[in-house]
Amino acid sequence: MAAETGVAVPAAPLCRDLAAQLGLYLEGEAGAGVCAALEAHLATCADCRALVATLRKTIQLAHDLPPPPLPDGARQRLLDAMSQFTS
Repeated sequence: MAAETGVAVPAAPLCRDLAAQLGLYLEGEAGAGVCAALEAHLATCADCRALVATLRKTIQLAHDLPPPPLPDGARQRLLDAMSQFTS
């Protein structure tokens, strides 16, 4: 399982190597060579396609969540701290 996602990574060595790059790939931050290698592999590996689909859905669900509320008093403490830098 990928430690940061809790999603099972396919066992083949190439799959494991490419799975390590998926975070950058899915966030649009991977280099062109990594993207090309991942996309070529995804074209032939159903397990990795399923992994990518699962991670994309998880990321989308996380982005769709409302932000958690600030604890009581946190907003005022932030404003007080910021005022020290703007005064």
